Amino acid sequence: MKTTAIIVFLLIFNFCYGQNKSDYMIYSTIIEDYFTRNISTKKTYDNAIIFDKLKGAKNHLNESFDDFKWTSFKNPVDSITKKKIHKMYLTLKNLPSVSREIKIDSFKCSKPLHLIKNYEFDSLFAITPEDVLREKQKIYVEDNTTRGWRKFYNKFPKAIGVFGFTKIIYSGDLALLFVEFQQGNLTGHGNVYVMQMSGNSWKILTWFILYES
Repeated sequence: MKTTAIIVFLLIFNFCYGQNKSDYMIYSTIIEDYFTRNISTKKTYDNAIIFDKLKGAKNHLNESFDDFKWTSFKNPVDSITKKKIHKMYLTLKNLPSVSREIKIDSFKCSKPLHLIKNYEFDSLFAITPEDVLREKQKIYVEDNTTRGWRKFYNKFPKAIGVFGFTKIIYSGDLALLFVEFQQGNLTGHGNVYVMQMSGNSWKILTWFILYES
């Protein structure tokens, strides 16, 4: 009995937290959608950056999960699907704050993808001793956010931005996840995506914005 319980636990754990082919199909579909939606802009984007760790929902969202509103959905869904989505949403909200490493070669995108470690990204925005000295001398100091994004785009020219993905919650032919996207000083948002299996691929069924900056 004890052995059976352990096996069941491992199966549940792997289902909730393990990465599989469907995970990367979904991540790739969402990234492609960003490129498609930005194709009409004057800027030319030819690559995307991915955080090297997948974090639990709490790392990204905190109180933002309380802003769940059906009116925020970009595409309408029927009442039965809404109930399924809401249940999946609550499961995502209560996920432990676990991390799993991204495998960049598992993505299937039309544009090159690059990994960035969370600490490397954060270090771009850190205040340096030189900044402190210049401030004391009343010499103009570029604010750390502006400077950080300038460093980011010097390192990754023409990048559309940086993506962070949570684990994916599956239920039948539906999948739900949170996607964090950052692109510049005042360009960032957190979206919840609801995906639906269509044949051998995943399509975006609907999505909504939890926060914008």
